[in-house]
Amino acid sequence: MTLFLISALNINAFSQFFTTTKINTSTDKIYNKQTGKLLTDDELKQIANKNPNIPVDQIINKYGEIEYFEYDPNKKNRDSNDAIARRPKTGEAFPPFVMKSIDNKTLDSEKLIGRIILLQFQLDFDKPFFFAKTLIDANELINELQNKVEITSVVVTKSSKEDILNQIDPSAYNMEFVPNARNFIVKYFISYYPSFILIDKYGKLVSYYDTVGLNKVKEDLLKIE
Repeated sequence: MTLFLISALNINAFSQFFTTTKINTSTDKIYNKQTGKLLTDDELKQIANKNPNIPVDQIINKYGEIEYFEYDPNKKNRDSNDAIARRPKTGEAFPPFVMKSIDNKTLDSEKLIGRIILLQFQLDFDKPFFFAKTLIDANELINELQNKVEITSVVVTKSSKEDILNQIDPSAYNMEFVPNARNFIVKYFISYYPSFILIDKYGKLVSYYDTVGLNKVKEDLLKIE
């Protein structure tokens, strides 16, 4: 049996995007969050009959791979407020990642300790979802501050390498580009595009930036000791 379940809700200034996940119940592991037990095929059928759009959470490891799925009986649907509430808090250790850049460079957050990390999330590099001005402005900010702070800037997107190359020349930017990164977008509960996450040189979260401009990002960057 295969189910299509709502797994995440992403919102930008113009549209809402429901991301559905195709789950094969014969091979995928789906656990009941309350009991910690693996759900049987019959249990999943009963749940799906009551609510065809049952929300499940993808439990994603630091490599961006789905390890298993989690069903919470207390939740009837998924919304952006739920995603935001589940984000790490300021001052907490940021969940680690190991990403592959467009030129096959490994970006390991645990090996980047000692450097500030600025993650930028662009939903897609195809119009109308590609925000070129934000990309350019962020690059200008990185160039402006590169002699003041040690920073690694990473652009995360669900777009393919080909889609990125169709829009920009990555070598023109002081950034790393990570394609095919939908699972990292889900892992870090991204609800707005474009948006940013700032991580200090100790690997702790400084802040998410959903609706504020780069001035706030710059202000916080300059405060990091």
